[in-house]
Amino acid sequence: MKRTEKYFFLSDGGIVKNVEELAFKLDEISDDVFFSHFNEFKNDFAAWVEGCFMDENIINILRSAKNKYDMQVKLLKYLVHKNLLTKKRMFKCKICKKKFSKKVALSVHTTIAHKKKGGEKNG
Repeated sequence: MKRTEKYFFLSDGGIVKNVEELAFKLDEISDDVFFSHFNEFKNDFAAWVEGCFMDENIINILRSAKNKYDMQVKLLKYLVHKNLLTKKRMFKCKICKKKFSKKVALSVHTTIAHKKKGGEKNG
């Protein structure tokens, strides 16, 4: 039996199991779903981390985010910084062929280097 009490249940029925998964899923979450959890009146993502994981660094990142793109970039940068342990570079950017040691680092690179803030790919 899986422990679901720490999962975040999105308004569209999607499930996020941890902060790293949230960072990757932000690309897939529609704006309507995102803004049902994050707006000027509430930040369900920060409340979830505060209640389940109690990681002050991530809580501060989520609370300081201005929008979905900003939240994703800040989370991915934090995860890259936290996980810089290995020197193997097995994740390769399909666009520019740059290699990374962590999948999250590739995701940060792709998000920042190959996407505009509006979600469109540079090209």
